[in-house]
Amino acid sequence: MAFSFITCSYCSKNFLKDNRHINENIKLGNKFYCSAKCQYSAKRKSKELICENQDCRRRFRRTLSATSFRNFCSRSCYGQLVSLRNKSKNKSFQYCSYCGSRIDGLHTYCSPKCWGLSNQIPEAEIINKLQKLADKLGRTPTKRECDFNKSCIRRFGSWTNALIAAGLTPHRSLNQRMYKRRKCLAKDGHICNSVSELIIDNWLYENNINHQKEAPYPKGKFTADWSLSNNILVEYFGLAQDSRRYDEEIKKKQQICKESGINLIEIYSKDLFPKNRLEEIIG
Repeated sequence: MAFSFITCSYCSKNFLKDNRHINENIKLGNKFYCSAKCQYSAKRKSKELICENQDCRRRFRRTLSATSFRNFCSRSCYGQLVSLRNKSKNKSFQYCSYCGSRIDGLHTYCSPKCWGLSNQIPEAEIINKLQKLADKLGRTPTKRECDFNKSCIRRFGSWTNALIAAGLTPHRSLNQRMYKRRKCLAKDGHICNSVSELIIDNWLYENNINHQKEAPYPKGKFTADWSLSNNILVEYFGLAQDSRRYDEEIKKKQQICKESGINLIEIYSKDLFPKNRLEEIIG
């Protein structure tokens, strides 16, 4: 294989190259480079420019293909020049309505965080609304009963913290587990395991429906929340679809009632919140 000296098209250095490749490059009209670095530098030739913004005048380099008859080091410098030309200060930029940082485009806020912080309801207003809701219900409201619960959580960190700030007693303390029960006293003296059960028991009492609390099933060790006349059991399945074990117990209770000929009235959280549908279900 024969080699010959050839001159690099970028750095003018002489180097050996295979004659076969030399002839091929000449036919194709390609240039010769002694290394990949020279080939990259030749294709990426840049030119030193000076920013046309008179307040900047910074020196910068730009590839030949990216240069034009007017060159700026950044969009900011270009925007300032356009603003001065239109006799309008900083016309091409907007400023965040919350933090004041400069933003491109026509947005009002620089980030979703600033948008959320600027649209928060003041603490005093949230506390006032929570106290009015509690006075209307005659007890501490649940999160589902409060249509501004997301604002409470975003402002105070959690629903429980919002209730404490409003001087209300939370339904669950901070160290309680999700499924730990809270005892509530209904109007007829029945002890309920949650506020939702309290709502159902009070509705039965106010509508003069005779009911017994904690009635046993005919089979197994299960206990129904209420029993009515005419062989009817009422269950509040408030944790449905939250626990596999809880859902399995629901199926077992349904099967027992089916085999024993018992009419089981099932109540879920969607039947109480945001609208009370007990009249349609039990009425």
